[in-house]
Amino acid sequence: MKLYYLLLKLNSIIKIPALKQLYVLFAHLLKKRHLTLFMDPILSCNLKCKMCHFSEKGIEKKLFGKFKDQEMTRLSKMLFKRAIKLQIGCAAEPTLYKNFLNILIDAKKYKVPFVSFISNGQLLTQEHIQNFIDYELDELILSMHGVSKNVYENFMTNSSHSRFLSLLRKITDLRKKNNSSFPKVRINYTVNPDNLHDLSKFFDIFGLFTIDILQIRIIKDLGNTAYKNFNIKDYYPDYIRITDNIAKECKERNITHLIAKIDREASDQKYNENTLFESIYRNITPQTVWKNDFNWREENYDDYCKRIHWSKILFKNIFVKKKEDNSFDSYYDINV
Repeated sequence: MKLYYLLLKLNSIIKIPALKQLYVLFAHLLKKRHLTLFMDPILSCNLKCKMCHFSEKGIEKKLFGKFKDQEMTRLSKMLFKRAIKLQIGCAAEPTLYKNFLNILIDAKKYKVPFVSFISNGQLLTQEHIQNFIDYELDELILSMHGVSKNVYENFMTNSSHSRFLSLLRKITDLRKKNNSSFPKVRINYTVNPDNLHDLSKFFDIFGLFTIDILQIRIIKDLGNTAYKNFNIKDYYPDYIRITDNIAKECKERNITHLIAKIDREASDQKYNENTLFESIYRNITPQTVWKNDFNWREENYDDYCKRIHWSKILFKNIFVKKKEDNSFDSYYDINV
């Protein structure tokens, strides 16, 4: 578990993306693990968080569908043996998928090195947590957009702050009872101008619970969401002060922190890390598996890669140079 975050840190230190692209090419050719899978088994959510696309009116007409059990079995067999990481849940709530535990079981069957599960936590039960412990889920990522009750429930529409606290208490107790380090608990906190100062109370309220990783991200414009104040720039001094204090507290508590940086030197001509991301990233939803023209129900992964000459594309990516994405939300101060 710590190794995964050490690799993230190492990835940020290595300044020659061409070497990373070269590794991906060889891993693809040798059919070795190199893919990062982000899987939404169902496109639905029980909440309508104000910063999320599920708060958009009529979103259910755009995002919908769920995998059948046999489809999940096919995808697992096809992709899990190439994966270094599987994240169950990405743009939707996986606990709404009836057999979400089977995905974890299949991932362990195919020996995926790192499996994470991301959720708002509102529907997770004590039995679910015990299953996560028994099947050794590597990481449980819990999304939250407020620390105090009022802010939390305001931004996470239809949620219960007390239910979230109860979930963290169950995880803490069950891990202790089972003498287990599984799953590691990661909190994802998305910062905006109206919940930034609430973040400063984080350890006052959540300090008694088992938390292994804390990620602080900056709000992104996801479209026609209910919340529309994206002007975090006026709050940079407060952001730095609050996150510096959070980072200090994390170090004292031996909590890994990933905090979005706000400054990054621009470069006129650098390799684009997004090209590397596209080389290894596979988005899997009931609407699209990786690419729109991948007929995955009838075509296998290797045949599709041959059809689109994927190895040639990976080779060309080694030499691609573009302006680097200078968005500070793309970069994190990683402390392990």
